[in-house]
Amino acid sequence: AGLLIVPWAGLIASTFLLLVVPALATALVGRFDSFALTVAGGLALGSIQAVVFRYQVDLPDGVRAGWNEALPFILMIILLMRRGSAFPERGESAASLPSVGRRRLRPLPAALWACGLFVVALFASAELADAISSTVGVAMIGLSLVVVTGLAGQISLAQMAMAGLGALFAARLSGEAGWPFLAALGAGVVAGCIAGFLFALPALRTRGPTLAVATVGLGVAVEKTIFTNQRISGASFSGIPIPRPDIFGWDINAIAHPERFAAVAVVFLVLLIFIVSNLRAGPVGRRFLAVRSNERAAAALGVSVAQVKLIAFTIAAGIASVGGVFSSFKFENVLLLKFNFFQSLLSVVFTLIGGIGYLLGPVAGAFISPSGIVPFLFNDIDTIERWLIIIAGVIVIAQLIAAPDGVVRDVARRLNRPAAPLKFEILPDDGAITTEPKTLNVDDLSVTYPGGFTAVSGLNIEVRPGQIVGLIGPNGAGKTSAIDAISGFIDHSGAVRLGGPDITNASPSDRALTGLGRTFQTVEPFDDLSVAENLAVAEERLSKTDWLKALLLVPPLRLSASTGGVIESFELEDELTSFPNELPQGRRRLLGVARAMAARPSVLLLDEPAAGLDATETVELGETLRRVADEAQVGMLLVEHDMSIVTSICDHVVALDFGRVIFSGPPDQAMTNSEVRAAYLGIDTAEEQANDR
Repeated sequence: AGLLIVPWAGLIASTFLLLVVPALATALVGRFDSFALTVAGGLALGSIQAVVFRYQVDLPDGVRAGWNEALPFILMIILLMRRGSAFPERGESAASLPSVGRRRLRPLPAALWACGLFVVALFASAELADAISSTVGVAMIGLSLVVVTGLAGQISLAQMAMAGLGALFAARLSGEAGWPFLAALGAGVVAGCIAGFLFALPALRTRGPTLAVATVGLGVAVEKTIFTNQRISGASFSGIPIPRPDIFGWDINAIAHPERFAAVAVVFLVLLIFIVSNLRAGPVGRRFLAVRSNERAAAALGVSVAQVKLIAFTIAAGIASVGGVFSSFKFENVLLLKFNFFQSLLSVVFTLIGGIGYLLGPVAGAFISPSGIVPFLFNDIDTIERWLIIIAGVIVIAQLIAAPDGVVRDVARRLNRPAAPLKFEILPDDGAITTEPKTLNVDDLSVTYPGGFTAVSGLNIEVRPGQIVGLIGPNGAGKTSAIDAISGFIDHSGAVRLGGPDITNASPSDRALTGLGRTFQTVEPFDDLSVAENLAVAEERLSKTDWLKALLLVPPLRLSASTGGVIESFELEDELTSFPNELPQGRRRLLGVARAMAARPSVLLLDEPAAGLDATETVELGETLRRVADEAQVGMLLVEHDMSIVTSICDHVVALDFGRVIFSGPPDQAMTNSEVRAAYLGIDTAEEQANDR
């Protein structure tokens, strides 16, 4: 491809790098598995691009530039969203992300750091002050990656585009409307947040590398249609002219007073670190990390995955916008072209080097950024900035192999500095588990997968308060598909009602909020959260104001008396400060059941909760479930292969085979039923009678 392109496009590095994105668009047309569709998609996109380029000259000046280049990206995003799904498929593994720090920046230390750094910058030399402000700008944009990727687990390669949009609005309001610096900065943040909200829309149906590709497309589309369009951006070849910034009359112009600009910048950086620290330590951060760990499990507890993604992108874009303003207001003109795709990649590289899950990770990475502190210290070395970019690329490859969590984590480990201990409180416990009794009615439920395979056909189940109904059958009988459908994770026909209201069309999180809880066939705890925090995610319910308060306040972690009863029932007292990956497999599985109970469900769907437990643990689990059902009047639908627990605790049993009901009745009659024995045990009735003879 390169040999064919060079004769007419020239040997330009940026041209070849940007060709990766439309190439991805054509590969997506072919679903990465069809050569014919990929070639056809490439020809179609190229033809459309050429036609748009031919006729865009007839468009008004304000909308002309860049559409032929942006079009493949826009089509790619539409294609990704149409093919995507709101939740990962069953068994789909989440992307492996670096670990997350637990240290918190409290108000008094934050104020002391801000004052100290303000004084240091204020008395720095002009060259050092310039290096500090450059480092701070890169660190701010990197801090936005800590929020959206480190905490929420959403891979974004468009943070520079969001930073540029914030800088664009701030520059035009400052230069053309005469707004003061702080007001223009605030408006830029608002504009960036709106852009972040829009950039989050592909994340609602994509994730992992696919989401990364979508954000690349959005970022490049913004760059080509807005940043390079003089009529929209208001930028000339030399950029958008801005007046000298000041704060209440105090001149902070970086040309005349670089030390003042740097001093203000470091104060804003400390403020942003304080905000991100609060997010991480509070209920919002717990929701972010729950979605990062497992979207399906989070939704099953009532966490709106879509809401979390939208808020994470929005907050991150606001932080990136602050970085964009401070990176661009250093000069007399704001240059939008520096907020390009390549700079987005560099910001990811520097943040990964420092630690994308740690508050100081972006700061550490920004030190080696071009025009940062390290280039200042080695300013006698010719072309040090160019070499640093190459060195950073080598470092990030080596580090992802040797220390994927970043420099900050590695240094803390070498200094033997453990994370701060988790502090929490359990309210006075009366041992009770309080729920609202409701009856689950499933009528004529059917599940048909793409391709026409019917996994469940005409299932009718009623689960009353305090009743445990067993759902049994051989592997592939449709049991998990039935639970997925009842809990809203897959499309289905038929009706699902809980306590009367029809929840057939409700999302999984909305079904959970009405009182429908569930566990999963595989162990799906939130590994980035302690056992106590896992339980807190299940019971916490946040109002709109709670999301805003989380930026400035961290409420104490308190577990309710009801959750205290769950802790006692499952004997978790000694494991509350442990992390799930520190627990044996059996205890991890029990944590999943306890977490589901902490959400106070009216009806609980249990998908093989005894898998991986030994005989003693299975008996104890059965006794606990039976006691909870009796005392709290929680209805349960139990999918289980271990018939000892089914026959000992279930009030009623429904047997499936190839998606259809073959038995419904008392447990003691299930294993004597001929169809159940034939399907479940592989014993044919005629063969059994012959053997008896």
